[in-house]
Amino acid sequence: MKKLTEEEIYRFCLLTGRPYFGGHLHATQGHLSRHGYMHCLVLNEAARRPNQPLHILEIGSWAGGSAITWANALKTAGAAGKVFCVDLWKPYVRAETVQSRNMKAMNQELHSGEIFPLFLHNIRASGHEDIVVPIRGESRAVLPLLGDRKFPILFVDGDHRYEAAHSDITQSLELVASDGVLCGDDLELQISEIDAAGAWAKKDEDYIRDAKTGKPYHPGVTLAVGKIFDKVAVWDGFWAVRKTAAGWQPVDMAKPAALPMPEHLQPSSIQLTFELTEHLNDLTEDLKRVEIL
Repeated sequence: MKKLTEEEIYRFCLLTGRPYFGGHLHATQGHLSRHGYMHCLVLNEAARRPNQPLHILEIGSWAGGSAITWANALKTAGAAGKVFCVDLWKPYVRAETVQSRNMKAMNQELHSGEIFPLFLHNIRASGHEDIVVPIRGESRAVLPLLGDRKFPILFVDGDHRYEAAHSDITQSLELVASDGVLCGDDLELQISEIDAAGAWAKKDEDYIRDAKTGKPYHPGVTLAVGKIFDKVAVWDGFWAVRKTAAGWQPVDMAKPAALPMPEHLQPSSIQLTFELTEHLNDLTEDLKRVEIL
């Protein structure tokens, strides 16, 4: 039995109506623990707003991993609400300006035109077409069009370069509901922990190693969050602040004894499923030959 490549697993998922979050097209989304905190945040906010819609706005969706995490959490909490996903799903940087290998690969995948169809496939295959709403456009253009809409949870995970991250967060401030939460991904190090001069020199790079701590991080995210907020709560790179009458405050959310891990992002059993399917097909053909079927 041959071992499937990632692209073959991707094609198999598309053909059989299964979500795909493997290595092909960089469909794997973030650290699993961060998705666990996202899930816990929804449960926490649903408890604070009983019998109220809990709409979520997400900036940056890629293949839909985080959107499905939000949708699963809403349904687990029994909260009415929708997940609005803002993403261009098209190349947003010129190829000659891309510096990191990861960004170059993602830019090429955006040129292929496969990411948005994969997002739609994953949402459909996960059973969340009823509450996930894609809004295709650049965040700088889309966010002002939302007018006076207010969201109890707003999640920023778009372009990680400094200017873009700063713009996304700044534009999001007025869109968060009173007592709502503004949160985001990829804050591995806070601004007080890093070599700031080195970060500013590489603010447009996606992912670098900090000269002070020796740890890898996203400089644009660290600088943007540190520039706008005095302090944020952060768990394994997932950060969050609450909009209060006294200003933005770190979200007070106790770490659960065990984080709920998103099933849709767990290592899949596609290889085993494929092998069983192939064996079944072989058996069916054998039975046909002996006229049992």
